[in-house]
Amino acid sequence: MSFVAKTLTTLEQMEDLRSAWRALWRRAGAATVFQSPGWLIAWWRYFAPGQLTCIALWRGEELVAIAPLYREAGSRCLLPLGVSLSDCLDVLLADDANHDARHSLQAQIARAADADEICFPDVAPNASVLGLALNEDLASKRPGQPSPELALGPADNPLKNVPAHQRQNLRTAENRARRRGCAIAEILPDELLNFVPALTRVHGARQRQVGHAGLDQDARVLPFFREAFVALAQEGVVRAYSMACENRLIGGYLGFLHRGRASYYLGGFDPEFAFESPGTILIGHAMRCAADEGAHTFDFLRGAEPYKYYWGARDRRLLSLSFVPQAHVELAS
Repeated sequence: MSFVAKTLTTLEQMEDLRSAWRALWRRAGAATVFQSPGWLIAWWRYFAPGQLTCIALWRGEELVAIAPLYREAGSRCLLPLGVSLSDCLDVLLADDANHDARHSLQAQIARAADADEICFPDVAPNASVLGLALNEDLASKRPGQPSPELALGPADNPLKNVPAHQRQNLRTAENRARRRGCAIAEILPDELLNFVPALTRVHGARQRQVGHAGLDQDARVLPFFREAFVALAQEGVVRAYSMACENRLIGGYLGFLHRGRASYYLGGFDPEFAFESPGTILIGHAMRCAADEGAHTFDFLRGAEPYKYYWGARDRRLLSLSFVPQAHVELAS
């Protein structure tokens, strides 16, 4: 059966595709939460930094691939939706997509928006985009950011692979928090609309304390987070925990659990409670909960912040891809 490609150029067209996109996302083995329609449609709604060029590939009535891309404003570069706030970028391909489907998607990407360059930063080692028929294009593949991860132990010993000194730090923090009357609670899906802005505030306070700009500096981030996390909570993949003391939020954890991999996306704590180490306690709690649900990996996502290695995390190196369509190579030669 032949393939039919359609290029979506409006938010409304992406909304119309949401159901089929969601079905493809749920059956695509390499997909992460960052390729879901709930995440990417919300991202485009609030950021939209160029011309939408989202390629959908159909086989009869079945959506078999989608490349959610946009042409960057002021340039001729094609980029994936979700850059900056997504920790893994990719296309979506059905697991049974054959060589013809992959070749067709690659050809459509190469022709899209008459781009001079197609860039995929922050690509996971098992990303679907790595399996496309790239031999027709001049490709550059470079090491990207580290994405440290930890192998979780079994449910009865989830911190088995955490270094002894960090397990001791966790016990000390938990004892201090217990003496002060601090408590951890799970955040339910219907509580996310209130929890997300509260967590963003404590995250920003902690970032400013260490001399960094918080996510709350961009007014678009909070409405994006609220829509995206509520949508993903409906898919059952969000995991969120709060820590309260003296009737106030002093720390929060926001992440995912998807296909056996727990991912820590956003956290923060009130600097006034640094002695109790809410961040350490919440990460330890999230690891235990993830292992109890059968997760085998705890992914700290992008970045080489030192605290990730205190937990014994080891680098999984992301890749940065760049393609120059063959037509442009021939014109330049």
